[in-house]
Amino acid sequence: FAGLSRLEWLRLHNNQLTSLPPEVFSGLSGLEQLWLNDNQLTELPAGVFAGLSSLGFLYLGSNPGAPFTFTLELQRTDSDNLSAPSPATVAVTIAEGAPFAMDVPLRVSGGTLSADTVRIATGATGSGGVTVTRSVEAQAATRVETGPPPPIPRLGPTVVYDGIQLATGDPILLFATGTAGASDGVRAPTPPASRSRTAGAAPPPAGGARSSPSGAG
Repeated sequence: FAGLSRLEWLRLHNNQLTSLPPEVFSGLSGLEQLWLNDNQLTELPAGVFAGLSSLGFLYLGSNPGAPFTFTLELQRTDSDNLSAPSPATVAVTIAEGAPFAMDVPLRVSGGTLSADTVRIATGATGSGGVTVTRSVEAQAATRVETGPPPPIPRLGPTVVYDGIQLATGDPILLFATGTAGASDGVRAPTPPASRSRTAGAAPPPAGGARSSPSGAG
């Protein structure tokens, strides 16, 4: 699909697709609607929706892997070592690329956050960074976690994101070295997070692909 930046919708449903190449849709910045339902997909590669900044409809239902789970993971971005000294910069990542813009709440214990919410833009694989500072009185590692995943958007009664669900990854422990009862900085195990699911959507009509007229924005 190289060079099709003006493509607005793409229908690939009912094609017996068993896999998608990584970044197969890269460059389709104008794509608004994508049908991938009723195929044989069992998983999605990293970055598959990266760069789809205009996406507003995504259908992935009726695949063996549906509902596909998009996991929101915390990542320290200023150092590979979670135990490196305070402060730290932390972001939230989504490996496949965000199918819609989402605000992700953050929580901290044993420290402070420069912001309690981060935003992942449509088509982005991560948010901007938030500064985490360890509390002076902290006796253990500083724990950072995401709040509940954001709801999946709907258009009134219409399901516009079918066959996906969101989940949150494990919390992370920062600045752990030398704290009482703490080991090196690690991801903290947590019980399986509650996940948001979309309702089923009626199969979309058959069709092909449409691009905007020449010169359109």
